[in-house]
Amino acid sequence: MLQAAAETPGLAAVVSEGAGTRVFGEDMQDAHGVNRLLLAPLSLLQTAAISVFANEAPPAELPDLAPRITQPVFLIWAPNGGNQETMSRVYYRLTRWPKQIWAMPTASHMAGISNRPAEYERRVLGFFDHYLVEGAPTERR
Repeated sequence: MLQAAAETPGLAAVVSEGAGTRVFGEDMQDAHGVNRLLLAPLSLLQTAAISVFANEAPPAELPDLAPRITQPVFLIWAPNGGNQETMSRVYYRLTRWPKQIWAMPTASHMAGISNRPAEYERRVLGFFDHYLVEGAPTERR
């Protein structure tokens, strides 16, 4: 969703859950110490495989795309969910206002809606109501 938001200015607002790393550069930005050394060969192989099987270059790195997002954005992430979702904090820092972030430590990757359905509904619909229905201005909140 973050790449779509950066490349599609016609989107009015974006909710992204579980944005993790997708390519080698993102993995290396997120990993530290010995984990970085252990992850590097696998990540490089995965990025190369994506290019080969998709017959195109790997996708642009989300840290490069995040500053181009001009729509209101709501990031939902699971700090304990795997998939390098900790990068959501980086994407949040790099996006423009208005923006929101919600960490769900009890959820697994992409399971926010099943982990806390009522709160998920309230937050996501509240975000869309505010930025789509009410036509809220885009000043910093």
